[in-house]
Amino acid sequence: VVEPLPMLQWFVDTEPLAKKAIDAVESGKTEIVPAMWKKTYDHFMYNIRPWCISRQLWWGHQIPAWYCNDCDHITVDRTDPTHCSKCEGTNLKRDDDVLDTWFSSGLWPFSTLGWPEKTASLDKFYPTQVMETGSDILFFWVARMLMMGTYFMGEAPFSHVFLHPMVRDDKGKKMSKTTGNVIDPLHLIYGAEPAEMDPIANAELIKQYPDGVDSQGADALRFTLTMYAAQGRDIKLDIKRAEGYRAFLNKLWNASKFALMNLEDYSSGLPNTLSEKNMSIADKWIVHRLGEVAEASQTALEEFRFNDYANELYHFVWHEFCDWYIEYIKPSLYNDKGDDAAKLNTQKTMLFVLERILRLLHPISPFITEDIWKSLPLNHDENDSIMVAAFPTDPLPRFPDAAKNISIVEAFITSVRKIRGETGVKPSVMIDEIFLVGDKNAEQALEQGRVYIERLAKIAKLTFIDQNAADTMQHVATAVSLGTQIRIPLKGLINVEEEVARLEKELGKIDSDIAFVSKKLSNERFVANAPDAVVAKEREKISAFEIEQSALRRSLQELQELANS
Repeated sequence: VVEPLPMLQWFVDTEPLAKKAIDAVESGKTEIVPAMWKKTYDHFMYNIRPWCISRQLWWGHQIPAWYCNDCDHITVDRTDPTHCSKCEGTNLKRDDDVLDTWFSSGLWPFSTLGWPEKTASLDKFYPTQVMETGSDILFFWVARMLMMGTYFMGEAPFSHVFLHPMVRDDKGKKMSKTTGNVIDPLHLIYGAEPAEMDPIANAELIKQYPDGVDSQGADALRFTLTMYAAQGRDIKLDIKRAEGYRAFLNKLWNASKFALMNLEDYSSGLPNTLSEKNMSIADKWIVHRLGEVAEASQTALEEFRFNDYANELYHFVWHEFCDWYIEYIKPSLYNDKGDDAAKLNTQKTMLFVLERILRLLHPISPFITEDIWKSLPLNHDENDSIMVAAFPTDPLPRFPDAAKNISIVEAFITSVRKIRGETGVKPSVMIDEIFLVGDKNAEQALEQGRVYIERLAKIAKLTFIDQNAADTMQHVATAVSLGTQIRIPLKGLINVEEEVARLEKELGKIDSDIAFVSKKLSNERFVANAPDAVVAKEREKISAFEIEQSALRRSLQELQELANS
């Protein structure tokens, strides 16, 4: 395989090496993810060239070749020779060059495990499963490891090659010291004053943050990179994104503090199973959703869709566990009615769900999840760590009816809150009665969720009526929620004079905005000279203003009629 050439250059005939490496990928024994990079791999391997394995460097694996100063013969050996293999002379000089960096690196999957000796480590860890690296060294390293592994070991060194996205700056440019757009991860993790940054490499960052960069923490940075690690796309790293995911982790921290405060009298440990008999509709819903999210997360991980894995957990934790479930269970935890059994069951469900959330999140955010997990009343040893806890893959019970009914309840509460905002009904004002037109399924769902609706939507009474009765109602705010019509009588709920004044003020502002944009569009010079995109944007503005104007006028008319009734 190795051929000595003049000028101290050593070449490898790569064709016999390449064939086995090509077969490993073509047969599916080694899969390249994302699949789009297989074309690049094929281009390299099917157009292979001889490989110069010598480098003129002062460090590295020195080439095992000795030159005889007496007969010019080259002796190649695994051990240091004492004499020339041709003339038996002892006047030898070793080649000054070293093996090419990628030649040495290509041996890594097995040379680090004791090869060429048949060690226990080599037997256990070769081949491995996943090789993760950047696409820019697909040929330089990945292909070389495949060539070396299939040639020397007889099988591919790994079953999957995951090529991660390139992290670029927020404008999509590759980070470079000379460009000055380098973002040091340590600056994001620990924060940095301008004096602590490199004035050349971090020039853009200093310009953007002249007072320094705030600490985001390692977990927030890891979550940010995972969230944007979509296959086949580079990551445009914006510090504001890291700030957003730090807020997410802060949300998890506060939710965990709420849980711990309401588990102070709990000593039952982590439940292995949950009893459906004692579960509320909210408990069933959150367990059902946890099962769906855990399954989707597992699938995303197996398919190397790490951004989808992070996205599933982000929305479930923030928008379902924190925003809704915690609000649903507060009355039960506060035990207003003295129902100890209901409180205990809610505590069990809350702990069960939170503990699994932490295990699901741990690969992305290891530090905060470890800290919270150790604080939970799980009856574990103080030396236990979430790091060695099993990733949750066991199936959970499903409650599709509860999930469907809770979705109806949430949509209803959201619609009522929207009506309050549009009509000026304060969130603290109790609405005595709401009239609804809907089918039996909606009626049943809202009845099951009555305790949540009364508290979160501030409604004292729900009354179902038929369509004819609804059509005759006057001075009501109207909305539709998943097919259910909502009618809220406004009389007595709002200060009509104040609301009329507020709407007239908003209407005046909208009228001014419409007049300003209309004047701009009526200017022939502007329309003729401005870019088409700018003109189109102004026309979109005026359309949006006119829709808002129409809604405000309609609301104002209804309020004026209410004032005169």
